[in-house]
Amino acid sequence: MSDRKKTYDVFLTSTTNATGLVVKVEAILIAAGLKVFSPLRVPAGANMWERLREELGASLSVVAVLGEYTHLPPSLAIEIGAALAWNKPTYALLENLAELEPGVLPADVQVLDLPHIDQVVQDVHEISQPLTAEQKQLLAEVYTDVNVPTDQLPRSPDALSRFTDRFNKATHRRWSSERLLREVLVMRKSGRLPKLRRNSASNDHRIPA
Repeated sequence: MSDRKKTYDVFLTSTTNATGLVVKVEAILIAAGLKVFSPLRVPAGANMWERLREELGASLSVVAVLGEYTHLPPSLAIEIGAALAWNKPTYALLENLAELEPGVLPADVQVLDLPHIDQVVQDVHEISQPLTAEQKQLLAEVYTDVNVPTDQLPRSPDALSRFTDRFNKATHRRWSSERLLREVLVMRKSGRLPKLRRNSASNDHRIPA
């Protein structure tokens, strides 16, 4: 998980046969006011993969533009897998949804055709905004119910995923685990985070799973 402050709204990636489409998608996202990182702008070299990993970790969301294919290329599968492991909102865009073969993409990837790219723009704009006071209060409640300290959450993937999923369901948004973890760390430093129970069991009575 990246320690960098987020620098991009969208990490834009694609299959090798979708170069023309990815340029079009990039232009649409930038015109909508989003800051986009595109691997097409990274020159090949010894540090290319490290740079891609760093920028993927430093992005709020991931958009994969897919051309015609029968399988997911290994590099793209790694990028999508990393994004999902970090609970980042992850989208797949195609010109024609009929081209998508069943079972190629993980279920957590939201698949859209190009005319619905506005949904990506709307989602990313929403999660790029500061949390409201009401959302911060809800985050504190979810944190209390999950009952795992902030210093242990990054080392407990199951707890972090549970924490993220509950907050996302309650807010009907797709916040990444990294974003929510940064929020609770800020709340802890400012003394606005409630103390947890000593026992490890959670009563889970306030926030539905």
